[in-house]
Amino acid sequence: MVLDFLRGSARALFDRPQKRQQAAIYPAGTFWGINFDGEQEPGALNCGYVYDVDYYTLAQRAYTLVTINEFARLMILRLVEFVVGTGLKLHPTPLRGLLKRMFGIQIPEDFAKNIQEIWSLIEDDKNISITKDQNIHALARTVYYNGLIAGDILVIKRIVNKNLEYQLVNGLSVKSSLGVNSANGNKIIDGVEIDKNETPVAYYVVDKDGKENRIAARDNKGRLIAWLVPCGIKRLNSTRAYSILGAIMQKLHKIGQYSNAEVMAAETNAKFAAWIEQDKESSGVNPIKNIPGISRLIENQGIGGEVSNDTTPGAVERFKNSLKRIASGLFIHMPRGQKLNSFDTKRPNVNYTQFLDGSMKYNCASSGVPFEVATMQFSNNFSASRAALKMFEVILLNNRQFTIVDYFYQPVYEQMFELECLKNNIDAPRYLQLKNDDGYLDNAYTKAKFVGVKIPHIDEVKEVNAVLSKLKGGLITFEQALEDLGIMTDFDTIIERRKIEEEKIKKAGLNFETLFAPDGGGSNDDDTEIDKKEITRRK
Repeated sequence: MVLDFLRGSARALFDRPQKRQQAAIYPAGTFWGINFDGEQEPGALNCGYVYDVDYYTLAQRAYTLVTINEFARLMILRLVEFVVGTGLKLHPTPLRGLLKRMFGIQIPEDFAKNIQEIWSLIEDDKNISITKDQNIHALARTVYYNGLIAGDILVIKRIVNKNLEYQLVNGLSVKSSLGVNSANGNKIIDGVEIDKNETPVAYYVVDKDGKENRIAARDNKGRLIAWLVPCGIKRLNSTRAYSILGAIMQKLHKIGQYSNAEVMAAETNAKFAAWIEQDKESSGVNPIKNIPGISRLIENQGIGGEVSNDTTPGAVERFKNSLKRIASGLFIHMPRGQKLNSFDTKRPNVNYTQFLDGSMKYNCASSGVPFEVATMQFSNNFSASRAALKMFEVILLNNRQFTIVDYFYQPVYEQMFELECLKNNIDAPRYLQLKNDDGYLDNAYTKAKFVGVKIPHIDEVKEVNAVLSKLKGGLITFEQALEDLGIMTDFDTIIERRKIEEEKIKKAGLNFETLFAPDGGGSNDDDTEIDKKEITRRK
């Protein structure tokens, strides 16, 4: 009976994936045996469990949870907002020294600027998506959002009319009923075909008609044309990544149910004004019919006075309708044996907020989003809030680099670079040759940094002063200073714009040095006081 109950519970919508028990066997009188699984005493941790994770069930439950649960949605959206935001800014960083030493190639100073200009034309073009409705940054947000929920998402590159186009395929559609490719003997696991080295060689996509389509991972030249972007948790030797919500799915669902129950209880409490209690001497007749003078008092909006029985037709209905317009200060005279009580469910629960916040802190920590960031509540002091934000900054930078940059922005950038070289729009000597050599030296041209939004500063003045101190001490470069301050404009663009603006200011007859000084270039009160003291001292 117990086993039947457990099997039934495992099939519930937000229960954990079905598990099978595996009994641990220990040599008599010992625990340091070959079967040791963490227990110092046999049975101390109960039987060991082996979880068979079903990618598709977990992904479907995750999508459902994000749709109906505000807490799960908050976590996902916060990660998307900070990791991707409005998009990442390209900063080409070609290895000039390596190219010169190894191949004698001298890259022009404006090389990176030219690449940025070409990239700026491509990144804003919505034709880069096969649906013609998203630019490169919108595609990145879609990739990361769906990848976090489902675990991963498939990106397919196409070249149409000598231009790049990308198609996104939901991870739920990457599946196959086959276990082995009969043509080459490769294994097919969860829609991914892998060779003997467990390298993905193809993906199987189920279209709207239910047909399985095999899409090769690379073309005949070894160029990448289809790949999975793992945004969730990927086990070693696994073909798929799993949703980040998997570990906290049950708890989030139960917290959502608890929150809904509290809201419904508070709503019920607000709807009920009072209830009538009858003692053993009352007749049990509906008291509304027998309240002396109630309808007359309501109709005349009187207070107190002599009461009389209202037995005219429609008295009960008039009483019900008049409840909406009861005047303040009205006294209701109850018949003998009846008592009017207020309705109070003790809602909302005084411990509701405390319990909810305490539960969400651990769930947020599991997803990598601090509770303060998820709820946008910064009630702690400056140091505590800053520490939480700095820890979150480390998490988002890692997520940004190892997911959306490595698996989306960088491959797209490399594909754009190669295509523009073939069009002779980029002058990169020997790049195509290095690319065809199937090595890694071509990366000397395509190395780049992608900079995104930074964590907002709690105290901007302190943050700016700290960066300026590092800059003056020679510890960082101007570009690093811009990155630390979350300024996405590149250094060269700032220099050019500053030069133009300074020339305009000078032509207008203004002094650039004093234009932005306090009080329009004049001295402040503190300086004035110091000057007065100096004059007095000299006298």
